Amino acid sequence: MIIVNTENSSVKITSGKIRLIKIILQIILRKHRLSDAYLSITMVDNEDIKKLNRRYLRRNRVTDVLAFPLRDWLGRDRILGEIVVSTQTAGSEARKRKIPVLQEILRYCIHGLLHLLDYNDLDRPSKKKMWGKQEFFLLKYGKNLI
Repeated sequence: MIIVNTENSSVKITSGKIRLIKIILQIILRKHRLSDAYLSITMVDNEDIKKLNRRYLRRNRVTDVLAFPLRDWLGRDRILGEIVVSTQTAGSEARKRKIPVLQEILRYCIHGLLHLLDYNDLDRPSKKKMWGKQEFFLLKYGKNLI
């Protein structure tokens, strides 16, 4: 199950687009042999994501996406987690890159999901691998979103 909350989003996202984001994330989960997922995705503005970043990661700055893995106390092969996306940052970045804002939001959702799947971008080789996967999924499945 994937739940998307857009109440605090600075970007209007239709229910149809939310449904497509969910489908794309479910495809990625299946590609990683995980079909049982409980994900919460919350779209927020820069002020809210900065507060979360400061509180949980001790970084007093705005970021594009945060991912919080949660323990599965049942011990099954499934993923549990929360992804927080700054739609305000996505909007700014999309304008700079001259791309649709929904493409950038999807990029952040995929990035957060990959973190929950144990990918990291802490060093150059890991970042290259993770970002390669991110862009592959974005290009392969994201074209239907735009």
